[in-house]
Amino acid sequence: MPVTGRAGWTRGARAWVFLGTLLALGALVTLSGSWLSRQQAAVGRIAPRPTPPSDAPHLVVQGHNQAVSATLAGGVRLSGTLYPALPGANTLTLTLSGMADEGGKDAAGSLGVRVTMPGMAMAPVRVALRGRSGHYRSAITLPMFGAYVAHVVLVAGRGHWQGTMPLLVPLLVTGT
Repeated sequence: MPVTGRAGWTRGARAWVFLGTLLALGALVTLSGSWLSRQQAAVGRIAPRPTPPSDAPHLVVQGHNQAVSATLAGGVRLSGTLYPALPGANTLTLTLSGMADEGGKDAAGSLGVRVTMPGMAMAPVRVALRGRSGHYRSAITLPMFGAYVAHVVLVAGRGHWQGTMPLLVPLLVTGT
């Protein structure tokens, strides 16, 4: 009596069906590969890649210092740079001025920044800038090109100042 499986097939029949399926799949892969290579060759003969004209604009993505500034409540001013002003890791450097009532630039303080992109559903980027003598610096990661709004909070001495500051990560296109 032959040994049968669940569907009533013998082991030998199941093995032949499995082997036939493998051979059919192998043939299908081989045929589709040769068809694809013929299509690629035909496209290459019919429409060669166009060469851009020599005066065409090119996308240039390179780091640069992007100026930033803000006036916080009470006339406290921040100015500085965002470098390299590209998506990804950047360095935000700020200098404080206009704090004569709170000990001037020597007033030790903390500077917190929360960055959002208006109109985009993305989590805010938060950083705490370390500083000394009115100069603050921190690494900040900005995920894409565009215009951001930085909400700034400065706590120094007995004072508390806040305001907003635009941050731009521009996509520059220049000619060659």
